[in-house]
Amino acid sequence: MLSRRFPLALCALVWLLASLPAVADEMPLDPNDNPEVHTYDSTIDAPLGPHACGVSGSFTLPQFDDTILIPVPGFGMQPRELVSVYVSVTASIIDGYNAWENEDNIDANAMVQIGARLRVQSVTPSAPLVVVTFPVDSNTGTLKADSDGDPPDYSGDDTIAAIADGDSDANDATIDVSGPENAAKRAEWSGTGDIAWNFDPNSHFSADIRPAVQPDNLFESPKVHFTAEVRYLWQVAPEPATLAMLAMGSAGLLVRRTRRRRKELPGGIGLDRCGRVVQCCSGRQVVLCLPPPAE
Repeated sequence: MLSRRFPLALCALVWLLASLPAVADEMPLDPNDNPEVHTYDSTIDAPLGPHACGVSGSFTLPQFDDTILIPVPGFGMQPRELVSVYVSVTASIIDGYNAWENEDNIDANAMVQIGARLRVQSVTPSAPLVVVTFPVDSNTGTLKADSDGDPPDYSGDDTIAAIADGDSDANDATIDVSGPENAAKRAEWSGTGDIAWNFDPNSHFSADIRPAVQPDNLFESPKVHFTAEVRYLWQVAPEPATLAMLAMGSAGLLVRRTRRRRKELPGGIGLDRCGRVVQCCSGRQVVLCLPPPAE
């Protein structure tokens, strides 16, 4: 027959198992304290930049290494678990221009523009798309009647140009991979291999010239330099065996303390193995005749 203390021990074990996520959360490591960071810099890493707009490419960065074990006081060596992935891209453009020269014999008003955009995203299904859109460079003015004839030299007051050189911008994105509901996403980013990242710079230009004249156009697509940083935030994830041993040990201590508390009754009164009240008398146990508890 099972002891009457068995339900108590079982309840204690269930309660401790239910509280294990809180135990894991309270382990003394903040995910923000020591992130794992990997960086691609087009000025020093392959493929080397600057990258021409209209020409896509790719680079690789390591996965989050979930095989590394971390020493945690009171828990021994424990594995790391990925919490979130933060991606930031900082980019600049150089050597772009959009120039127009009037080849007609009348003046015209003109507005010319040039702009660029960079898209960065890994091949991981859950990866965020990071888009850096550079400010549009614009120029407005009067195109004087042609003063130098053919061929166009794109200089003088019959020429107008918008230049994209030195503009910079940045953008970032974060994906949450914590918790059981994101286990599949977390697995995509974790491992000891590499992840491929694709980049796609592109540019656009425009011109509004009125009245309509016969202009010549010279356009140079800008080039892009950029840095992409992947920041893995992680926390220690205690192994199930470690947590189970902790729970069982705590449950045993709770039952032992309860047993000791119930046996230490005042006046030499205690409980026998069946839970009946007894009183020690000259080294013998005498069962006290107590009425059964009311139902």
